[in-house]
Amino acid sequence: MLQRRDIAIAALFGVGTALYIAPFLSPGWQIYEDAAMLFRYAEHVAAGHGIVWNVGEPPVDGATDLLYMWILAGLHWLGIGLESAARGTSAAAHISTVALVYVGVRRFSGGNSLAAALSAVFVAIGPGKAYVAGGFGTPVFALCVTLTWLATLRLVEKPSTRAAIVCGILSVVMGIARPEGALLAALIVTSLFVYWHGSDARRFIHPIVVIGAVLGGTYWLWRWSYFGYPLPNPYYRKGGGRIYLSNFLITAKYGALLIAPFLAPLLLGLGSYVADRHRFRATLLAAIPVFGFLAAWVLLSNEMNFFRRFQYPVVPIAAISWPLWIPDRIREYWRTLITGTPLQRAAIAVTAAALLAVTVRYQHEAYFPPRWQDDLYKIGEMLAPYQDRGYTIAISEAGLIPFYSKWKAIDIWGLNDEWIAHNGVVTAAYLDRIKPEVVVFHAQCAPSRPGDQWEEMEQAMALYTRNRPYVLAAHGDNGAGWSVLYYVRPDFPDAEKISSVFAAAVKSSAQPPAPLRACATTS
Repeated sequence: MLQRRDIAIAALFGVGTALYIAPFLSPGWQIYEDAAMLFRYAEHVAAGHGIVWNVGEPPVDGATDLLYMWILAGLHWLGIGLESAARGTSAAAHISTVALVYVGVRRFSGGNSLAAALSAVFVAIGPGKAYVAGGFGTPVFALCVTLTWLATLRLVEKPSTRAAIVCGILSVVMGIARPEGALLAALIVTSLFVYWHGSDARRFIHPIVVIGAVLGGTYWLWRWSYFGYPLPNPYYRKGGGRIYLSNFLITAKYGALLIAPFLAPLLLGLGSYVADRHRFRATLLAAIPVFGFLAAWVLLSNEMNFFRRFQYPVVPIAAISWPLWIPDRIREYWRTLITGTPLQRAAIAVTAAALLAVTVRYQHEAYFPPRWQDDLYKIGEMLAPYQDRGYTIAISEAGLIPFYSKWKAIDIWGLNDEWIAHNGVVTAAYLDRIKPEVVVFHAQCAPSRPGDQWEEMEQAMALYTRNRPYVLAAHGDNGAGWSVLYYVRPDFPDAEKISSVFAAAVKSSAQPPAPLRACATTS
């Protein structure tokens, strides 16, 4: 049972985390593209238009964090600004996760107060602050994962039908929070099956599977019926059945960095197969969902993996579980060391303090978000006065400008456009149906032989702006060395004013870089 002292310490960690991330709640931090996309959906839901990208059009399944979107929509309906609602929601979720990590280590993993405190500190000062500042809902998904994992450990500790039902319900909530939550739930069920083997596996996994099939299946069928296709729209754009082999190394690297302090206990636990089968199975219980979830990212491309947010949900699982992985012989050896001579104890203390200092510094600095606002944010606000004039913007970076301008928008990359996502690459015929007044795309060049779908989109847009009556109003740098081209169709009333907006807002250089000259020449 959890003692009052542990509850008090967990509460203190919650307060400490709140104080640590409080500066990241201010509006000066950059809202990122994918976060702004979800804000647009939440704004439309709050206004009663449904989950739509453009008001009056059919629903689009572009807001993959539907639970987060509904929370933001509800708060916005109550009168809270979307940026404030986003940061406040993510902050509350992150604070709760930190407190639950401490509780989980003490209650279910057999770790002492020091072990629990180290886990809580590691999570508290990690990427969570960056997600809060950037407007992402990753902490909400991480909280759902944490609750599901604690329910799983409770089920393993004291198997019961009631515990299995709770685990099943939380697994469904996890799948609503993010589509990959359903995959993580399946991996957890697999790990339970491996852990239990016999009758317990059949008896207590059965309720989880039934609840997942009934509740999760009902939600999935509703989603399919509402949007008209079975999987989230971004999957067709970023996945589409392809295997991204390069992502194997990326996700392995990101996963290793995210859970670096817990890798040694994990390897010790996996190495205890012969000497301690129970320890091995306890390690495998967490290793299957952790490694399985990381491996799954070979199915999607890596765009907008802001501060490793795709891999981050495995962090609470590892942070809670690692004391379970340490073999008894290591525990005994540790007890011998810490009860040794004063010199031994001093050496251990100094070494531990140095490792802790390095880890804390890395967690604080490596995940510290940039404090700046880019051209797209400023331009979105500057275009807002024209939002009621029926203008349309076709844009490859379809987050900041569409959200802040409130214009009708065509996401030419396809994350928020069903036709483009399901048909491959934007075409001139598709754009001609609407004839956008403004075209903005983000490119290094327009290659004659595209190497991937992004380059195909670049080529298509370069040809489109060359063969249609568009004028290059401005060119800028997105901050990462890529050119951003701003085209305006000159035959509508506010064309000159909007061209002036781009020229005034964009960080253009007198001498464009070579990649930009190549794009401008092709166009």
